[in-house]
Amino acid sequence: MFIPDTLKQKLSGNRIIPFVGAGVSRAVLNKDTGKPLFPNWHELLLHAAERLASEGKDKYADAVKALLELNNPEEYLGIAERAHKGLGPAVWYEFLKEEFDCPCEKADKDSLKLAEVVWQLGSKLVITTNYDHVLRWACPWNGDLKEWDIAAPAEQADALRSEVRMPTLWHLHGHIDNKTEIILTPSSYDRLYASKSSAVKYSSALEMLRHLLETHTFLFIGFSLDDGCFAMQLKEINRIFEGATGPHYILAKEAEVERIKTLNVPEVEVIYFPDFGQPLLDLLADMEAIAQTSGTDSKSSANVSMPPSKYDPANTVFYVPYRQKGDRVIGREKAIQNVRTQLVSGKPTAIGQTAAFQGLGGLGKTQLAVEYAYSYRYEYPNGVIWLNADQDIDAQLIDLAEKAGWIAPESEHKYKLDVARRRLCAYSDCLIILDNLEDIKSIESYLPEPQANPHLLVTSRIEQPGFTPISLDTLSPDDALNLLFHEAGRKPDNEIEVSAARDIAKYLDGLPLALELAGAYLHYRTTVKWSEYLRLLEHSPKLALSKQYLKSSFTRHEEDLYTTLKIDGPLLQDEPRLQDILDLLTWSGSAPMGPSLMCDLLGVSGPEELTGPLGLGAQ
Repeated sequence: MFIPDTLKQKLSGNRIIPFVGAGVSRAVLNKDTGKPLFPNWHELLLHAAERLASEGKDKYADAVKALLELNNPEEYLGIAERAHKGLGPAVWYEFLKEEFDCPCEKADKDSLKLAEVVWQLGSKLVITTNYDHVLRWACPWNGDLKEWDIAAPAEQADALRSEVRMPTLWHLHGHIDNKTEIILTPSSYDRLYASKSSAVKYSSALEMLRHLLETHTFLFIGFSLDDGCFAMQLKEINRIFEGATGPHYILAKEAEVERIKTLNVPEVEVIYFPDFGQPLLDLLADMEAIAQTSGTDSKSSANVSMPPSKYDPANTVFYVPYRQKGDRVIGREKAIQNVRTQLVSGKPTAIGQTAAFQGLGGLGKTQLAVEYAYSYRYEYPNGVIWLNADQDIDAQLIDLAEKAGWIAPESEHKYKLDVARRRLCAYSDCLIILDNLEDIKSIESYLPEPQANPHLLVTSRIEQPGFTPISLDTLSPDDALNLLFHEAGRKPDNEIEVSAARDIAKYLDGLPLALELAGAYLHYRTTVKWSEYLRLLEHSPKLALSKQYLKSSFTRHEEDLYTTLKIDGPLLQDEPRLQDILDLLTWSGSAPMGPSLMCDLLGVSGPEELTGPLGLGAQ
């Protein structure tokens, strides 16, 4: 699936605004029936005809049914007008509530993935013509979400003067919480789109829409462009600016491309995908990866909240270089909660309130730090700062000082560094994450001053003095199997294949990276059966767990399992006996060995001498 360079540039520059249509809500399934939770246009009007009949309005019901049989989508607004007239305002609004006001508990959470990824495309503002609450359910910052009901004059005026700062959902055609203002009939469309300005009720909304179409690029998701009134706005702006605006993009199933082209909507380019479901999610995942990075160096780029116009070290910042998985993280909820408990109410250390995701490579330590940062970002008034501890920290701080708006970009580097170091060491109520920490001496000069009280979270393969370790085990058999299915994007279709899948998960011993690699292989090799993959895994693990199939690692760390599982030199320096133990266990193979026999073979006086290295090795 091809993404044009211009679209990539717009995504990385946060100049894309997702415009969400009914297709996104239609993707949400009823968890009990497995069917779409919300109706499409035809189903809605058919339900209206049934309601008319139940109210004894047979003539209206027959008229609606007859018009629907013509199967002309251009007539839908007029048919809705007839249904509205037949039912009368009170019953019509009650009918709309029954159709669109569904509780979140009815939705299959897995079917919300399409709506969730909309919020990860780099824009704080999402526009929708849908009336339901799906995008609210899917928003990862639900508690901080702002919602506009068609017109929000004061808020929209602020947005015209500056960028939208908080997650904001604009219901351009109204929403079910305000049923009387929903735009669903020709007369209601006139309140927003009327050609005569005197007839436009929502003039501020129309002005805002036109401004965004002029200055930004829209990405239409689940939107058919059949809406003639909206298409007219695109045509009018294209005429006024002589084609200098846009381009805009629409995501469409391959079979729909030609139909969309016949609509002749200017400056809208089609990005096609093979089918709904995983192919569309894969395309959006690629766009999400682009949106969450800026510049060309993916390791130093980050998701940084836009700095205010006034340069001030007190400006808050959210600086995390990797994207969130959210509900796609499997079996790690307890670990994230344990970090939160330790940082908020756990026993403090000599350097403050600390926690460490510690353990061998492949456990997903970095991704869990990302999940914690996103989950609790609004609990830190002074922001979240991410530093790669195994890279040049000073260079990262200089870059951050600019992006966070702590000091003017034209300032000398030494002043930027001074401001950033002071900000890092002196501020409380913030979260500082140090990823891949190898030697605590390398960060001593960056640790908080005694009077400061930030939360410090590190990821490391080895013990780090002063950081309280958080237990991070491999996944349980059930969680391992669920992760394998999720990464593969498919499930076995018979008992033999189910058994093979369980054996794969057992063979990989619940190691998340290994499961992701196996799932990626099965995802891209759709004709390979689970039993066939199991035989390959047993015969050649290195081939079966090749990183070539893991197309998009969230944290973009080392994706080769063998490199990831290497044991670091510092680890063996801390416990020299660990090398002897590993050599002995390699020689003994799978045979069990008790502490007494191990002591005799290693020539040590007693098990006490092995307590430290065995404890470290077990981690």
